[in-house]
Amino acid sequence: MQKKQVIIASILKPINDTRMYEKFGKSISKVNGFEINIVGFKGKIPREENMHFYPLYRFQRLNIVRRLLAPWQFYRLIRNLNPQVIIICTHELLWPVFIYSFFRKPRIIYDVRENYFLNIKTGSGFYSIFKPFISLYVRFKEWLVAKKIHHFTLAEKVYADQLGFVKDRWTYLPNAAAEFNENGFEREPYRLLFSGTIARETGVFEAVRLAEILYESDNRYSLKIIGYCPQAKVLRELENEVRSKDYITIEGGNELVDHREIVQSIFESGIGIISYHDLPQFRGKVPTKVFEYLKYGLTPLTIGNPAIGELIDHNGYYLHVVDKEDIKQLFEQEIIQTPFIEPLNWEFYEKSLVELLD
Repeated sequence: MQKKQVIIASILKPINDTRMYEKFGKSISKVNGFEINIVGFKGKIPREENMHFYPLYRFQRLNIVRRLLAPWQFYRLIRNLNPQVIIICTHELLWPVFIYSFFRKPRIIYDVRENYFLNIKTGSGFYSIFKPFISLYVRFKEWLVAKKIHHFTLAEKVYADQLGFVKDRWTYLPNAAAEFNENGFEREPYRLLFSGTIARETGVFEAVRLAEILYESDNRYSLKIIGYCPQAKVLRELENEVRSKDYITIEGGNELVDHREIVQSIFESGIGIISYHDLPQFRGKVPTKVFEYLKYGLTPLTIGNPAIGELIDHNGYYLHVVDKEDIKQLFEQEIIQTPFIEPLNWEFYEKSLVELLD
C-alpha cells in the first residue's frame, strides 16, 4: 500500500528543528502509512527510516533575498512530492500552499508558533517605520489563507484568544519536552544556565547581572549562555559585557546550537534562569525552557516577570528584583514541589497531532 506523503516545513528553522523533527516528525512516523518529508534550512541531517529531509538554503536568517525566494522553492517541492498532508510552521509558507490548493486538495495544517502580528508590531526585529505595514500585511495574509487551512495547531493556548482566524479549528500542542537519555551527565549545582534565544527582551543581561552578584559572594558560581542571538548589535554588547568575566561563557551566539547540546547543558546545570521582560508578545505564553527545565530536573529561577513566576509556582524560585539582599533570602527558601499547570511530556500530546492527519 502506498504511503501518504506528509510535508512539515519552515523556512526559519533547520531541518533538524526540535518541533518539526523530534516532536511532529517522530510522532507521525510511529504510525503506519505515513512518509515524512521535513523542509527547512540546511542543518545536520538526521538518519531516520521513513523520513526525508530537504534543506532549502544555508542559514542566514535576515537575508532578504533568501527569505523571498525560499517560499517558491518550497512551492516547486510540493508540486513534485504531491503530498496528502502539509504542515506549515511559519507564515511565509502561506502563499505557496494557498496557490497549491487551487490545483490539489491536500490537508493543510498551520502550526502557529508565534503571534507574528504582535511580535513584529512590538518587537525589535524591524525598524519602527516599517512595523505597522509588515505586521498588517502578515495578519491580512493569515486571514485570507485561513479559509484554506483545515486545522491550526497552537504552540501557545493564548493564541486561541489572540488569533480570530483560527475560530474553533485549533488544537493546543505546546512545546513540551521530548524524551531524552540523561545518562552520563553530572549536574553542577553552582552553574547557572541561560538557554534559548539570546536577546535583550528574553533577559540575557539580567542573567549576567545575577551571575555577577552571585560570583561576588561565592566564586564557585558560573553562568553558561547557550543559544542563538538574532541581532548582531546585541551579541556584540553581550560579548563586551562578559569579556573580562571568565566565569561567564557564551555558546552559539551568531551560530545555531543543536537542541541536544542545549538539553545536555540543562542536565549539567544547577539553576535555569527564566527572565523574559513583561512585554505584550510574551504575555500568557509558557516558554519552552519552562517545560524542559522542569522535565529534566533543573530548578528554574524567574526574574522580574510576575506572570512567568506564577506559571512555575512552587516548582522553582521567583525573584522580582535582583540585588544582594534578595539573593540572600532567595537561596534560604525551601523548594516545595507542586504539579505544574501542564503535562511536561510531549508524548502526552502526540496522539492529538496524529488524529489531525485524516
